Amino acid sequence: MEKLGRFVVGKRVAVIIIFLILIIPSVLGMIKTKINYDLLSYIPDNLNSKKGQIILNENFGLAETVYLAVHDKEIWEVMEIKEEILKLEGVGSVDWLDDYADIKVPPEFISDDIKENFISENSTILQVRLGENKNGSNNLEVIDEIKKLVGDEDYYLGGQPAMLHEFQSIVNKEMIIYMVIALAVILLVLFLATTSIIEPLLILFSIGAAILINMGTNYFIGEISYITNSVAAILQLAVSMDYSIFLIHRYHEEKELNTSKESAMVSSIKKAVTAISGSSLTTIAGFLALLVMKIGIGKDLGFVLAKGVVLSLITTIFLLPSLIVVFDKVIEKTRHRVFLPSFNLISRWILKYKWVFLVLLIIIIVPSYMAQSNLKYYYSSEKQLPEHAKSVVDNNRIKEKFNTGNITYLILEDSDRVKESRLIGEIRELDGIIKVAGLSDAVDSTIPDSFIPKEVAEKFQSGKYSNIIIQLGTDIDDPKTGELIEKINNTTSGYYEKYYLTGESVLNNDIRIISTKDFRNVSFISIGLVALIIGISFKSFSIPALLILIIQSGIWFNMAIPYFSGTSLSFLTPIFIGAIQLGATIDYAILFTSRYKENRQIFSRNDEVAMQAIKDSGKSIFSSAIILFAATLVIALFSSIKTTKEFTLIIGRGAIVSMIISLIGLPVMFLIFDKLIGWTSLGWKRRAGNLKK
Repeated sequence: MEKLGRFVVGKRVAVIIIFLILIIPSVLGMIKTKINYDLLSYIPDNLNSKKGQIILNENFGLAETVYLAVHDKEIWEVMEIKEEILKLEGVGSVDWLDDYADIKVPPEFISDDIKENFISENSTILQVRLGENKNGSNNLEVIDEIKKLVGDEDYYLGGQPAMLHEFQSIVNKEMIIYMVIALAVILLVLFLATTSIIEPLLILFSIGAAILINMGTNYFIGEISYITNSVAAILQLAVSMDYSIFLIHRYHEEKELNTSKESAMVSSIKKAVTAISGSSLTTIAGFLALLVMKIGIGKDLGFVLAKGVVLSLITTIFLLPSLIVVFDKVIEKTRHRVFLPSFNLISRWILKYKWVFLVLLIIIIVPSYMAQSNLKYYYSSEKQLPEHAKSVVDNNRIKEKFNTGNITYLILEDSDRVKESRLIGEIRELDGIIKVAGLSDAVDSTIPDSFIPKEVAEKFQSGKYSNIIIQLGTDIDDPKTGELIEKINNTTSGYYEKYYLTGESVLNNDIRIISTKDFRNVSFISIGLVALIIGISFKSFSIPALLILIIQSGIWFNMAIPYFSGTSLSFLTPIFIGAIQLGATIDYAILFTSRYKENRQIFSRNDEVAMQAIKDSGKSIFSSAIILFAATLVIALFSSIKTTKEFTLIIGRGAIVSMIISLIGLPVMFLIFDKLIGWTSLGWKRRAGNLKK
């Protein structure tokens, strides 16, 4: 490590120049990285529902449909709007009343079954099926063109694409705001935690370079999710800040022991690299555990965060030391005292009431575990948006006016209309089914295919596939919807060996099933990896169990709060929190344990050891927790996207919970299990060194 230190210090100007050069392509890569706002696209491709969605989109154009409802319009005015929409790039087709009936005849001569699909009181609805733009990608920008075309008139614009478009607009607008405010808040905390006005700026530049390189290299992945794009930078900044602060503190210590700033930095790198690398391993392990998720967004977020921590580690070892040595004189001229609270009184208070805290910890663990196990989750894309979002409001109004409701699609490969008719009849009899429509239902089964009107046939048949449209009477997130989907599957399997059942409800039902398994797998993997790293680091069997129990208790308590407040969460939140809170805050427990082990060789009484360990680790744990809390709280306060808001709020709250539970729980745990730790750990001697009475 000394050779590494000498290389970095000796080539410090070249190191700074190299990173400055790397930032340029990274910024370009970050700009060009595609952002995916559709969570349903992360469902595994091998699922029946996902295959059905692809068939539905490619053959029927139903998966990407925008609903435009206009009011108080004459038939000729609606036709003009339809013709103008058809001219827009990205529009595949527009379905309206004229495609299924002769609009020149009086309305009373048109079948009610047809009219009710397009007309409700003074409103009429056009179904705009999106095609592809010139680049071959879904053209959500056409939503803006439709809005311009309709102008200031009263209208409703709903459907999944309309919600995704507004979703994208909100995220892009809010992200800039909360990123700037978060940086300002973190900068303030760093001013309080460091000893110079310049040091926080150098830290931000160093980690900022790592963030830009991390986000820029996402270009080679192809695309990242909106969640990753929204929170990865801030989380990377918050969880890796400790490495920089640790190096700077070590540098100030070494300056008092060395004759030059160069030799002090060489010594700092030599002594800090091992500790920083070890600390980062548990964080990386927690993030990498997300890679086992079958829902692709876990791989997306986990990989980007793990990559970010590695890059932050690299800039802390190479770029930050170079900057510190170059700006050493300026740092010395702008020094000030650290403004973080002292833990002298707090440590005595914690030890004084240690048994009270133990009882509280025991009382909290069981109900917290039970509560977080019974949380309610939401899966629909609609619930990620604010309730007042125009696309959400419009979507609900369209459902009410035109009874569009919860639509599911059953796709068959067999064109036997007699068998299809019997199936439709059975499905229609199921409790919870509002309406079923198919070709065999719309046209008598005895009529030859060649005599079926083209506009009717195209709605229900395409190539070798036929499509049955089923309207459910339950909401997407209603547990009864899952039961109803199972009944439809059971009924259909009695007629057809191969079929596809899809639609938002079916996709979300599959997500519910998969996410339950993902949560279990991610929890086991993250706990296993972190336990292995801690066990190797401390050469102990018992210490990993104690440390993980403490942090896991904090996670359970953190996740129990939404249960007691009656708040439903995104299905992704518990999976992400379990891995990220464990990986990011286990360092608090590791730092306390390291200090406790060191102090056992100095003090004769274990309560003195625990008290000194709190004093030694308290400031570092406090600053780390406050930075993570402050950074994520800003996002939670300024984001109106429900998933992002709740995710960051719980991460930030988790940092504070982990800090408190580490400082009040670990001391008493070590006092109780000191002998057990000694029996199950190498190098954990009961008494060693010079003892103070």
